[in-house]
Amino acid sequence: MPITQLKNSELSALQPLFLDVFKQPISVALLDWKYGEVSSRNGAGGESWVSVEDAKTQAPRLHCGLLFRNLHWRGASCRGAQLIDLMAAPKETGLARDSSDFHQIMQHVLQRLRRPEPLIAFGFPSERALRLAIKLGVSTNIDQLYRLIWAGRPRKVSWLRFGRVQRLPALDRAVCNHLWAAMQASLSEHCVGDRTYEYLRYRYEQHPEKSYEFVMVMRPFSSKPLGLGVLSGEGTTREILDIVACKDDYPRVIDGLRRWALQNDLDNLHLYATTCVVSQLTETGATAEATAIRVMASPLESAGTLAELKNNWWLTGGDTDYH
Repeated sequence: MPITQLKNSELSALQPLFLDVFKQPISVALLDWKYGEVSSRNGAGGESWVSVEDAKTQAPRLHCGLLFRNLHWRGASCRGAQLIDLMAAPKETGLARDSSDFHQIMQHVLQRLRRPEPLIAFGFPSERALRLAIKLGVSTNIDQLYRLIWAGRPRKVSWLRFGRVQRLPALDRAVCNHLWAAMQASLSEHCVGDRTYEYLRYRYEQHPEKSYEFVMVMRPFSSKPLGLGVLSGEGTTREILDIVACKDDYPRVIDGLRRWALQNDLDNLHLYATTCVVSQLTETGATAEATAIRVMASPLESAGTLAELKNNWWLTGGDTDYH
């Protein structure tokens, strides 16, 4: 079975398969945003790996994408890759067999991430998809996503907890990098994805199809920022995609975002997050719901590494490629 990497000029070949699998179209612009060159994206960018149906048509029947990311873990910078857009043509059979083409392309991609230097693999499969991947020996489960919901009027909090809350017209380089430095230092015990200005700009401002709101929560009696929230949605509901702030300031940032939501006649806020993020927000009045989305890791990692990553990824909805 030939496994090849698509060039940027060939990404449109994925459109029919994407439509067959996910029942919705995908634009070339969005494919380029995911799989384009890494340069100028602060470590982001990706690769698209396919198994073709036959040499004549070159129509992909299996696909596994990689979205690269700069990470911070164990007090140092490292590299990671999110597995995205796993697709098999509807007529593809025998996916659960060790000898299947699906197993081979997954093994190929995971081995690709071991050289020339190891990258930390992660992804957000459904519970059902992860069961299949575990059976094939190409994934292991290390966490899941929860949905935190803040509905109704915010709780009464001291006016000393935060200062002004305002929507920003655009991201500010100095503010983003200042907040990321504080966040990075506070999360030395966790694995967390880069949130520099360059990454945030690529992830949110340069998204070809979605728009996001940037809401700054200031410190009380100060012109200094406490935290930045990135939100999306329409009508009276917003999803919090990202919070860039020191870990200990997360609850206060949530309080500030809820005050902003009240001022803008929004009914509720919600946030998708992993176990360690949820544990930081237990006192904010949120209702927590378990979802069917899991967080996977590569079984090629050492047992020690997998144990360290278990329930220790600091991930929110903005770390996915589809929110």
